[in-house]
Amino acid sequence: MPTSLASADSSQLRLMARIARMYHELGMTQSEIASELHVSQPLHGPRGAG
Repeated sequence: MPTSLASADSSQLRLMARIARMYHELGMTQSEIASELHVSQPLHGPRGAG
């Protein structure tokens, strides 16, 4: 079940803000962001999306 912004803790909100900044302000791709943050990038859309 997705986490709503209302229930997300402050560390999750900081991470989401950092990712948004990297994507929108710095023009980084999702792959570049995943590499920078040492996380994997999903190869498919969300479960149940097709």
